[in-house]
Parts: sequence; C-alpha cells; structure tokens
Amino acid sequence: MFAMLCAQRVSVIGERLASSEEVRRVVGSALEVGWSGLGVSVSDGGEEIGRAIANLDALFELSAGNFGRYHGYLDDVIASVAYALEVVAQKDVASAVNAADRVREIYFQVAKEIWPRSSVSVILASPIVRAEVDRQARDSNDLCLAADEDLPHLGVNMRQRASEEGRDLVNLIMGCPVVSFLNDSKQRSGYGQQPLF
Repeated sequence: MFAMLCAQRVSVIGERLASSEEVRRVVGSALEVGWSGLGVSVSDGGEEIGRAIANLDALFELSAGNFGRYHGYLDDVIASVAYALEVVAQKDVASAVNAADRVREIYFQVAKEIWPRSSVSVILASPIVRAEVDRQARDSNDLCLAADEDLPHLGVNMRQRASEEGRDLVNLIMGCPVVSFLNDSKQRSGYGQQPLF
C-alpha cells in the first residue's frame, strides 16, 4: 500500500496538468487497478495489472517521452504508478523503493525550479523535499502500526489524504506560494492529530 500512496500523491499531476486525455485516462485507470488489486492474489489480478503496466509503458512509446510543458513531472508520475503496480502484482520491495524515489524526484524538481541557484544539498534539505520525506515516513509508520483488520479502512483514509496532498503539490507547481504549500502539508501531516485508525 505504501507505493500506491506515493503514486496516488503525484497522480494528481497527471489528472490536472497532462495535456493529453490519454495520459489522464491511462494513469487514472492504472491507479484504480492497483487499488483494487491490493489483497488480491497474483493469479487473480495479475493479468489486469500487467495490462495496466503495458498501457503505462505505451504512453512513453507513443509520445517518445514528450508530454508537453510538464513532461519531467509526468514521466515520473507514470513511472511511479507503474512501479506501484509492480509492488501490488509481485510484492517487489525494489519497486516500492523506486516508486518512492520517483515521487521524491518530483518534489526535488519542484524545489529546484523555486530555488534554481541552490546546490543539490540545499535543495534536498529544502522544506518542499523534507515535507515529502516526512510524508513517506508518516505513511510507512501508519502502515506498520496498523492491525491487519484495520488496513482496508486505513487505506481509504490514507488514499484520500494522499490525493489532497497531491492537489497541494499541483497548486505549488502552478505558482501557489511555498508558505501556503507548507501550511497545507503541515495540517495534513497527521503529527499530533488523531491517528487514521
């Protein structure tokens, strides 16, 4: 579920910033397949997940990686969703790491656009990148602490939160002040609030 949450958070970029209806449709459909595939055996849901991954890969072939103005972000969105689906299908830990890495790369690129003269170490320590690292740690912690019977309900709540955080990210990309982004992120962080489960 961790990789799916990472992909959910950045999928809003595909929903709102992709100039292609095909990108929006394929990314949204792949996410739904992934969420519905959680808890399903590979033999039951593997073909559908395989098709969704193939459709994501086809986006790169059709566009030759050119997704318009937001191509760098969309490339990472598509890759993070594909990696998340691989986790669902194969329980592949390396794919979970790759999904999370692609998501952090998006936040790194956003911070780099905001502070273009900063060094890599300064950008990595920026509040934008740190906020995503904190979100990933929070999600991991919430999942580790949850009892198995709580995971379905927890998953619904965490997915909703990830979508809201994704909308905050899109607002930042579209020019929302960094302070507003950080305040919104802090409010959703869950630290010091009631747990989701």
